[in-house]
Amino acid sequence: MNLDTIKHEQLLREFKEKSLDVENADNLTSTRDINRFQTLISDFDINREDARFKERFSSPDINIFNILKINTDENRHSRFLGWLFREYESHSQGNLFLKIFCDFNNIGIKESNLHKYKVELEYRGEKARTDIIIYKKSEYLIIIENKVNSFEGDKQTEREYSDGLDKASIEHIDTNNIYPYLLSIAKATPHPPFKNILWSQMVECIRVYIGRAESKNVKWLMEQYLDCVSNFKEIDEEVVK
Repeated sequence: MNLDTIKHEQLLREFKEKSLDVENADNLTSTRDINRFQTLISDFDINREDARFKERFSSPDINIFNILKINTDENRHSRFLGWLFREYESHSQGNLFLKIFCDFNNIGIKESNLHKYKVELEYRGEKARTDIIIYKKSEYLIIIENKVNSFEGDKQTEREYSDGLDKASIEHIDTNNIYPYLLSIAKATPHPPFKNILWSQMVECIRVYIGRAESKNVKWLMEQYLDCVSNFKEIDEEVVK
């Protein structure tokens, strides 16, 4: 937190305290109270303009995801995650994000099998459409249903798992090597064997990725994305219902 922000918050805090003092009285009881209010307002305006001037040289609040208003767009988040998961993409970090994701979720896939896998978005099965699937023929299938601004639909994960079984059969993947996840802001109870992972957990994956990525451009982009998804607030689906 920079000094301008600290000063700003101090002024706001003092203004609030003075306001409470006035609320507890019938009215402004002295010229001193009026003068203090006027001084606080003046100091606040001066500090705000000073901060705005300094920010011209750094633009600390700029965030491309917020500017494009995609912070709560589930499809765009799925696309971005798909980009991260893909081994051969413009990030040039190979399978790094998939390895981190597997480590965080205790997915027991051998290191040698985390290569030459496929990532599909909006996978259409017979019963549902799944946001992300990651698979390698004869080895494993990872299913991710992403929820940012909504809850699971009627028997959605049940239908997606059924499609996952069909996909595993086509790709000759043992059913023990299917790893289905419901990624959500809400604490949910998806259809077994789906497991619920929270966006707060994905945020931790992203933090590790930033630390291990070797490209400055990727680090900058991921810092932007981290700022975007860190603002997601966890809620309990059962409470909402």
